[in-house]
This record gives sequence, structure tokens and C-alpha cells, in this order.
Amino acid sequence: MRRHAIALAAALAAAAAHGQTIEDALEARRGGDPERARVALETLAGRGDREAQYQLGVLYEADYKRPELAAGWYARAGDAGQLQALNDLGALTYEGRGVPADRKRAFELYRKAAEGGLPAAQYNLALMLGRGDGVAASPVEAARWLERSAQGGYDRAQAQYGRLLLEGYGVPRDPSAAAVMFERSAAQGHVWGQYYLGYAKLRGEGTRRDLAGAFDLLSKAATQGNAPAMYQLARMSELGMGEEASDARAIDLYTQAAELGHVEAMRRLVAVYTNGELATRPNPQRAAAWSARLQTAERR
Repeated sequence: MRRHAIALAAALAAAAAHGQTIEDALEARRGGDPERARVALETLAGRGDREAQYQLGVLYEADYKRPELAAGWYARAGDAGQLQALNDLGALTYEGRGVPADRKRAFELYRKAAEGGLPAAQYNLALMLGRGDGVAASPVEAARWLERSAQGGYDRAQAQYGRLLLEGYGVPRDPSAAAVMFERSAAQGHVWGQYYLGYAKLRGEGTRRDLAGAFDLLSKAATQGNAPAMYQLARMSELGMGEEASDARAIDLYTQAAELGHVEAMRRLVAVYTNGELATRPNPQRAAAWSARLQTAERR
């Protein structure tokens, strides 16, 4: 009897999904009806639609928290040539969610999607090559894949490739080209693009020195929780760079950065509370507390 009920439910589901498109399913998901989206996507995916297979994987991973089911659908879509599915399966495999953790397998999945031209996979592949994570480290290869990803418009890759250009890691050092990459990343709202471009403008490295522009960019990055940006803003507030000097604002920003683990911010707070700097009185208790946290952070 139960088998008949299941068969009837499946038939009704198929009938409900008949004539629906992936867009209909995605609209249902956006509207807060993942079950309706699932029914439609499963029917389309069962017919071999690789985009539906991929979106079904996304639904299972994000909405139903079933990475093991997501992995199966990503694999089917990836076998059919869906590049984002290969990348997402690579991420599950890298993290060991829904499938056994396997760095080498993740690398191969990223590489297949990267060779197909997916910027996100090119970025992930570059990170593994740069770190020597599951594969022999290769700064030159990492830079090559980051450049491809950056040229493909991926904001994270633009920020990181710019950093390589700035430091001369795996590529010839070129601060001007680095600033261009940072600008492209920042224009998309990426926090590290904003930070690196703001810092470049602060120093006048690879671009014209612009304290007002630096302050604006660093503020945007700090608002997104970027500790290095908070630290640089604190220094600007302390020294009156790009805005009127403010000891109170400087201490507040140093504290925010230090709470997020920024070592230099902790070191500055130790000095402030030890010596009574920035219009404060010496505070041995706070100095000792920050000194203890600084020692712990430096041991990591």
C-alpha cells in the first residue's frame, strides 16, 4: 500500500513539474518554497538537464543541508560538462562534506573546471598551487591561474593577483599593474580589493598618493570587518591623515582591529595603555590584558 502511495506522489510531482522551467524552480526557491523548487528540478534533472542537476545540487546543499545528495547531483552535472558543478563538487571534496575529504581529487575537479574557463575554479586551483595544498607548490603556476581568473573578472582573484604583482611573488614586481587589479576588484565591492587599493593610495605605491581616496576605501573595507583596514584607519586618525586627528577614534579603531586578532593593533594598545598615550592615562590592567593577548597571538 505504501509503495502505491509513493508512486502516486511521484506521479503527482511529475505532473506538477510538467512544463516548468529552471527559471520557474529558481523563482519558487527565491520565494521561499524550496519543496516546489525541488519537485520541478528533480523532474528536469531526471530528463538529463545538466543545469537542473546543478541547481538541484545547490538546493540540497544550501536549503536542505544535505551535502551528500548535493554531491551526487553535482557529479552528474559535472560529468555532463557543467563547470560550476565541478567546482562546487571540488569544494565539497576539499572540505570533506558529503564525500570523503580528498585534496588530490579536489584539485583535479578544480583543474577540470578551470581548464574549461571557469574563473572561480581557476582561483581555487591557484590557491592550492600557491599553498602546496594537496599538490606540489608552484608560485609561477599559481600566478598564471590567478591571472586568468582575474582577467575573467573574478574579484577575489583580482585582489590576490594584484598582491602577487605588488610583492613580485611568482611574477615580476609591478606596483602599477597591481593597482589596476586592485581597482577592478574594489569596483566590484570586494573587501580585499578595497583594502589593497586604499593602502596603495595611502602609500602612493603604483598609483597617485590620495589620502582622501585612501580613507574612503579603507573605511569601506573596515565596514566589512577587515582588520588591516581598521588598523590603517586608526593610524590615519592618530596622525590626522585624510581627516582631522582624533585620539578617541584611533583608540576605538585599534581596539576593533585588535579584537579581530590584528597583532600590530594589539602592540599599539599595549603602548597606549602602558605609557598613557593618545590622551589616556596609564592603565596597567588594560596594558597587561592586551600584552597577554599579544603574546598568545604571536605564538600562533
